[in-house]
Amino acid sequence: MIEGFKTKEVDFIRFYIKCFALIVVSLCLYAPSAFAQHTVSRIEGSNRYEVAVNAAKRGWSTASTVVLVGGDAYADALSAVPYAFQQAERPPFEPMSSHS
Repeated sequence: MIEGFKTKEVDFIRFYIKCFALIVVSLCLYAPSAFAQHTVSRIEGSNRYEVAVNAAKRGWSTASTVVLVGGDAYADALSAVPYAFQQAERPPFEPMSSHS
């Protein structure tokens, strides 16, 4: 230890260095999202099937391929995602109810 510096003073300086480092890291992580442009558009429907149809209408005017999955089972939709992703034009993904 350097003569003249007490343990409390060294701990005090270390504390402020840690606080400063934390502030710098926090600003580096927060600043990009604070200055980003955020736009949200709501897609509405009376149920999840209408929302899916409205989302597909907004995203695609025409499509040569549409992936239809059972809307009652989450696993069915999940298993069809890799197939839909491999398609050249990224087709719309439509859940279907068992009643339609």
